[in-house]
Amino acid sequence: MRYRVLGPMEVRGDTVAGTPRAAKLRVVLSTLLLQTNAVVSVQALADELWADRPPRTAMMTLQVYVSQLRKILQEVDPAQGRDALVTRAPGYLLRIDAEQLDLAVFLGRHQRGLEAARAGDDTLAADLQRQALELWRGPLLSDVPHGPILEATAVRMSELRLAALEHRVRADLRLGRHHALVSELWALTGEYPLHEELHAHLMTALYRSGRQADALRVFTDLRRAMIDELGIEPNTPLREVHRQVLEGDAGLLGPTERDVAAAGSPPLGALHLPPPVLDFVGRDDVTTAVRTDLGEAAAGLVAPACVRVVGRAGIGKTALALQIAHAAAPTFPDGRVFVDMQAAPGQPRSRADALATFLRRAGVTGHLPSDVEELSATVHHLLNRHRILLVLDNVSTEQEVRPFLPAAPGSAVLVTSRVPLTGLGGPQPHRLDVLGPEDSDRLLSTAAGSDRVAGQAEAVRQVAELCGHLPIALRVAGLRLAARPYWDVADVAALLRDEESRLDQLRIGDLDVRASLMLAYRGSAAHVRTAFRRLSLLPAADFPLWAVAAVLDADTRQAADVVDTLVDAQLLETAGTGRGARFHYQELLGVLARELSGRHDDASLTRDAAERVASTYLRLCQHADHLLSPGRSFWVTTAASDGAAAIVGDDPLRWFAQERRALVDLVRTLCRTRRWRPAWQLAESLGSFFETIAAWHDWEETHELALDAAARLDDPVPTAVSLCSLGDLAWQRRRYAEAETRYQEAATLADRAGLPHPHSRALVGLADLRLADDAHARARSLAEQAVSLSSAAGDTWGLCNALRSLALGQLDDNRPEHAIRSFMECAALAGQVRHHRFESFALASAQRVAAVGSRTDAPELEIQPGLWRLSA
Repeated sequence: MRYRVLGPMEVRGDTVAGTPRAAKLRVVLSTLLLQTNAVVSVQALADELWADRPPRTAMMTLQVYVSQLRKILQEVDPAQGRDALVTRAPGYLLRIDAEQLDLAVFLGRHQRGLEAARAGDDTLAADLQRQALELWRGPLLSDVPHGPILEATAVRMSELRLAALEHRVRADLRLGRHHALVSELWALTGEYPLHEELHAHLMTALYRSGRQADALRVFTDLRRAMIDELGIEPNTPLREVHRQVLEGDAGLLGPTERDVAAAGSPPLGALHLPPPVLDFVGRDDVTTAVRTDLGEAAAGLVAPACVRVVGRAGIGKTALALQIAHAAAPTFPDGRVFVDMQAAPGQPRSRADALATFLRRAGVTGHLPSDVEELSATVHHLLNRHRILLVLDNVSTEQEVRPFLPAAPGSAVLVTSRVPLTGLGGPQPHRLDVLGPEDSDRLLSTAAGSDRVAGQAEAVRQVAELCGHLPIALRVAGLRLAARPYWDVADVAALLRDEESRLDQLRIGDLDVRASLMLAYRGSAAHVRTAFRRLSLLPAADFPLWAVAAVLDADTRQAADVVDTLVDAQLLETAGTGRGARFHYQELLGVLARELSGRHDDASLTRDAAERVASTYLRLCQHADHLLSPGRSFWVTTAASDGAAAIVGDDPLRWFAQERRALVDLVRTLCRTRRWRPAWQLAESLGSFFETIAAWHDWEETHELALDAAARLDDPVPTAVSLCSLGDLAWQRRRYAEAETRYQEAATLADRAGLPHPHSRALVGLADLRLADDAHARARSLAEQAVSLSSAAGDTWGLCNALRSLALGQLDDNRPEHAIRSFMECAALAGQVRHHRFESFALASAQRVAAVGSRTDAPELEIQPGLWRLSA
C-alpha cells in the first residue's frame, strides 16, 4: 500500500485505489499520516476536525470515522490494511513503513542529498534532490481541509521543498549545468519574485551562458522591486554576485559541462535518439499513461523501473516511444538513449553488444571491458548514479531487459515489444491497438498532404479500412499518394482492393508492410506458423474456438493452446472471455495468412481442412435450424451430436446471430469453390433464421446462390426447395408477381418429379397469394391439395403449414368453426414436432377466431408467427 500527501491525497494498493471521498475521513487519515508511527491523541484529531467547536457527539463520531478508515484500508490491502490503524491511548496510531509514504521518501532523499553535497558528490546530491522534488504533485494535501496540525505542517513542508530546490540548483551549478538551468530559474524567479538566492543563481547561470547583460538586468529589476515593495536594498551575497558580473570576474564562471564529462560523468542531456516520426498522430491517452508510469518509475515508486509498450508489428510502438523520449528531458536530464535490440530484422543483439552500444551512446569513452558481467556492472553504475531514460526497441524476451534495470531511483527503461514480457513485473504493459477512424484519416492526410485528400472522405475511409487502420500501412499508402501527383485517393483504394496484390502495393523505400508483418510469423514455431496459415480457411469475420479446432483437426484444449500462442505473438486478435471468446485476424494479417497459405500449404491438406470447416458449420447450422423450425428441413435425416447441441445451446437465434457473417461468407466460398451441395444445404438451413429476423438482403443473396448451386446438381429437390424459399421471400416483401412465378415453377417441378414435400410447400405459397387477392375458394382448394399431399407423404411439418393456410381460407370463407378445427389440428401437429412457437401461434389464432366469430369481425389477423395481415 502507498500513501501520497505531496499534492492531493492518494491511497493505492497493488491493484486498487482507496482514497477516502469524504473530507472528514481525509482529515483524520492526513493527521495520522503526518505523525506516522506516533500516537495522535483524540483531542488533537478533534481539534483538526472541528477546531474549537466540536459537536457533543465528537468522540463517537471520531470512532465511526476510524472504523470507516479501517474498512477502506482493508479493501486496499486485504492482508494488512485493517491492522495498520490501531487504538493506542490517548488516541490512535497508524503503522506504516517509511517507503509507503511519499513525504517520508522525500525527507529521506532530501537528507541524503545534503549528506552527498557535504561529501563533495555533487552529481549524487543533485540527483537525490531532484528525485525528492519529483514526488511533489502540488501543495501538501491540497484537497484536504487544514486544521492547526495540517496548516503548520504544510507551511513547514513548503519551506523544505524550496530548500531542496535551492540545494539542487546549487549542485547543478557546481556541475556546470548552467545552460539547462536558465529557463527553469526564469520560471522560479517569477514564482518567487523577491527570493534573492534564486535571483543570484539566475544571474550566475546567465553570466556563465554568455548573457552578461541579461544577468545585470535581473539584478536591476529585483532591486527596483525590493525598494518599491519593501523599502530595502538586496542583501550582501546578491550584491557580490552583481559586482562579479559587472566586472566580468572569471571566478564566477565555475566548471563547464565538458569539465564534468571529462571527470567521468556522461554529458548532461546526452541524446542518442532517432528523430521523432513527423506524422505521428493520436495515442493521447496511452502517451499520458506511459509518461506517468515513467515518472513514477524514475521516482522509485514502482519496481522494476521498466515501462512496456506492447503491440503487433507496424502498430506504432517505436513511434510512440520516440515521441515520449524526445519530450522527457526534464525528467531525465542526464540522457536519453535508444538501443534497437535487433542487430537485423529477426536477429536479436548479443547481450555484450547491447550493453556496449548503450554505454557508448550514453557518452562513455575510452576502453570498455570485454567481460559481459563487467559491462553489466558498468551499465548499472551509470544508471544508478544518473537520471537516464533508456529506450529498448524490439525486445523479444525478458532476459534482454534485465541487465539494464536500474537498482536505484533516477533512471528508467522504456521497452517496446510484440510480446507482453509478463515475467518482468512492474506496471502493466500498455497495449497499442490500431488507430480509430479519425486518427487514421489524420495520419493518411499528414503522410500524403492535406491537399491531396481534401474532399475525398469516402475514398479516405476505404483506404483506411483496406489498410486495417494499421499505422505503417496508412503511412505507406499516404507516402505513395504523395509521390504520385497524378493519383487521387480513389486510385490508391482501387489498387488496395485487390487482395492478391495489396501487400505488394504497401511498400515504399524501406517501409515494407509485408516485411514488418512477417517478423512475428518468422519468429514463431513451425506448428504455430501452420496454424496461422490454416485459420485463414475459416469464414471471414471472427470465429470461435470450436471452429479453430475444426480447421486444425484438434480437440478444444489443443486448439486453445495454439490460439493462446498466436494471440501472444500478436498474430491473432481476441475479444470476449470464457466460452464467449472469439478470434479474428487484423485485416492485413488475414491477407498475409491467405497469401502464405496459398504459397506454402499442400493442396490436399488445405482441401481436407476446408471440408472439415464446411461440414462443422453445416452440422451446427442444421441443428440450430431444427431448433428454430423443427421438422421444416425434411432432407436432414441425421440427428445432432452432443457436441453440436453443446455449442448451439438452447438459443438458436443467439447462435445464428453470432455466426451470421461467417455463415453468409461460407455460402459464398462454397459456391466459389464449386462445392454445390453443401453450399445449397447451408443456404437452405439459414432460411428460417433470415425469415425470423427479416434479413431480406442476406436471405436473397444466399438463396439466389443456393438456386444456382441447385441447378448444378442432378437432383430436383434442391431446385424445388430453393424456389419455394425465394417465393416465401418475395411474398414477405410483397413482390407478389415474383412470388407467383417462384411458387408456380416449384410446384410444376415437384409435381413432375413426384416430390410431395416441396410440392405441398409451393401450393401453400400459392394459397397465401390467393388469400391476399381475396380469392377465397381458390385459396381453400390449393390448401386442401397441400393437406392431401403432406398427409399422404407423412410430412408432419408440411401438413401443419397446410392446415394453417387452410384455416385462414376457411375463416375468409366465413366458416369459423372449420377454421378453429384446422387451427387446433395445426397446433397438435406443431406440438408433435416440438415447434412451440408455431404451436402457440395456432392456439392463439383458434382462440381469437372463437372470440370474434368471423373474418369480418377480425380486421387484424396473425397469418404466421409474428406476421400480421391488416384489412380496412
